[in-house]
Amino acid sequence: MIQIKILIENTVFQPDVCAEHGLAIYLKTRDHTLLFDAGQTAGFLRNSSVFGTPLEEIEKIIISHGHYDHCGGLLPLLEKNTRAEVYCKEEALIPKFSDTYQEKRQINLPLIHAYKKHPSRFCFVKENHELFPGVWIISHIIQKTKFENDDAKLYCLSENQFIKDPFDDEIFLLIEDDNQLHLITGCSHRGIINMIHTATMLFPGKSIKSVTGGFHLRNKDEQRIQLVAKYLNESQIEQINVCHCTGIEEYLVIKKNFRGKTAYLSTGMLVKL
Repeated sequence: MIQIKILIENTVFQPDVCAEHGLAIYLKTRDHTLLFDAGQTAGFLRNSSVFGTPLEEIEKIIISHGHYDHCGGLLPLLEKNTRAEVYCKEEALIPKFSDTYQEKRQINLPLIHAYKKHPSRFCFVKENHELFPGVWIISHIIQKTKFENDDAKLYCLSENQFIKDPFDDEIFLLIEDDNQLHLITGCSHRGIINMIHTATMLFPGKSIKSVTGGFHLRNKDEQRIQLVAKYLNESQIEQINVCHCTGIEEYLVIKKNFRGKTAYLSTGMLVKL
């Protein structure tokens, strides 16, 4: 069994804990404890004390990509948990920018600061990597679709020039349990369809039972949302758990069209897969 605890997310419906535009997921497999992403701030550390979640037990930290809302609480976590290693792609440290507010601002400084202070605790993923038996970090995402990576306002620096961010730093997690796969994603900038397609290509003999995380559909055009919903419904996936950048209205479109189980995971929710 796999247990997923949402330590922080954009929404919250219980007292004494905070929400923020960010994501931190506490994962327990049969044998190991992981953290997937580290929020925008240290808010998830405060929430964990309310939940009784022992952050000291975390063995590995996976950062899905370099954006501030997935790594903002990393530095205080590394100071609280002094043994966990951080897994990400080195490309996550390339300066990244957003011009959402009509001026470019760097959005991966928290990860850079954490790396500068604790470089020995970072493990850069270059290829798909089996973290533990049955737990894989997937670093190469096959681009099946063209329409999913369309963030016109997100950039990175390449040879001192601003270019559209190709999100070469993005990774996702695959966990095998009872001969089925569970996919965990942070933002799906490279596309949730592309991630699912990649998983099926890598493990053709195994079915994907569940997909959990941010689908990056909030405020996207209706055609894209409908295409994603159609793909999910036509897949063999049994359970869809969304959060963070998916969007509430966009989730409702998925829920309406999906034949299996769906859930929106807000801060504090616990799911057993």
